[in-house]
Amino acid sequence: MRIVSKDELFKAKPSIREFSIPELGENAGIVIKGYSVGDVLAIDDACWLIDKNGKRHYNAQNDRLYSVLRAVAEPRLNEADTAAILELRDGIADEIISIARELSGRTQSAYDELKESLRANPVMRRLYSVCVKRLHRLPSELTDVPEHEFMMALGALELDAEDEQNELDSMIDGT
Repeated sequence: MRIVSKDELFKAKPSIREFSIPELGENAGIVIKGYSVGDVLAIDDACWLIDKNGKRHYNAQNDRLYSVLRAVAEPRLNEADTAAILELRDGIADEIISIARELSGRTQSAYDELKESLRANPVMRRLYSVCVKRLHRLPSELTDVPEHEFMMALGALELDAEDEQNELDSMIDGT
């Protein structure tokens, strides 16, 4: 395998695909592109809203809206188009997002590979599970926490959960 240079690597842009929209006329449609890292970050920024107490809340409408906005390559869309995007037929939005995800490598087989990597890496699996089950947050939501403190806190939470389970098990067994 030949290792590429940074310049070569940065030429790897998201793939594109034409998408026909029959109700707009014969041979009418748009161009959809796969998501870039910048697109994923922009979508993530748009779908997490911060309330007056500084707590983040997921906004599914913004996630869907910005997923469409960032996926359409031609005609170029921008935030001024958000009201019009909200009026699109829902099936068109579904197709746009589905194609963009596929072009980005987010397919069922990629998801299955991710699950296998979690199965092969129990520490990472526990990290996500404990975070979601005990903290009710994704690890990416925990900002400004050094990694070693994050791991220490998750370890402590996991031990607490194990102790609670052992206590429940002994109550059930009567020991």
